[in-house]
Formats: sequence, structure tokens, C-alpha cells
Amino acid sequence: MYDESLRCTQDADMLARLAKRFPLIRVPEALMQIREHEHRGIRSKNCEREAYKFFRDRLNEIPLEELFSNIGRDATKLERAKAYLWLADSFAINPLRLYRKIAKTQYLNALTEYPAVLPSLIRHYITSFLRRSPQLYKLGLRTALTRKFNSARGITD
Repeated sequence: MYDESLRCTQDADMLARLAKRFPLIRVPEALMQIREHEHRGIRSKNCEREAYKFFRDRLNEIPLEELFSNIGRDATKLERAKAYLWLADSFAINPLRLYRKIAKTQYLNALTEYPAVLPSLIRHYITSFLRRSPQLYKLGLRTALTRKFNSARGITD
């Protein structure tokens, strides 16, 4: 079942192929542990390139309608752009550079789908940066900018 040509993304590849053939369910408990250490394979440049290509290609292969059950074939360009923004935000909050690169690709997909989404895209991009930058709390800058963006959207604390 494993694609042996994939050194770092064999598990993700097998899971994606299984998901195409069988229904999957979400189990809320953690069923495995990943040992984090500085020499872990995903930290290498080769694995990062392979993982980026794998996720980029899979996300480009799968229609949005398959990823988002609430989006039909007759979805508006705005609805499709919002789906890309959601995908991008989901990847952008991860601290690994690999996921931020995938997020950028999805942000560009949103912009390509519906160029008028640019102001929202900028807000999403900056907000995702603030979420993964806890050191900005020390300066109070993160809270101030988040409040400013929220007030511009009409959201109160």
C-alpha cells in the first residue's frame, strides 16, 4: 500500500488513498504520539519539499465541493474564495514553514478565484501571523492589532 518513492509522506499518501475508497470518521482522542526532536525527518529540506509538493498537489487535485460539503457546483466565486481562505487559515496557524507555504498557495487560490477578496485576504494573512507570534504579546502589539482589525469588522471583545 505504501508508495515507497515517497520518503516522508507515505502515511499521508496512504491515508488520502484510503479516504477516497472508504468513509472516515473523526475520533476526538489522540491515538498516537509523534516524538518531536531536532533531527526528525520533516525538518530536513528534502522532506519539506516533498511534503509541500504532496499537499499542494493533493489540494489541487481535490475539488472544493469534495472538501466542503456545503459548497455545490453552483457555488459563487465568493463562496469558493472563502473556502480557500479557510483552508489557508488552517495551514497558516502551524508554526512549520512548510504549512505557511501551503497557506500562501491557498491564499493565492482565493485571490485568483475572486480578486475582490483582497482586503479580507490581507486581514486573514495578518491575523494568522499574529496567532503564531506569541512574542508579540510582550509588546502588547498583537492585542492592539487584533482589536483594531476586529473593530474594523464590527466585532467587539
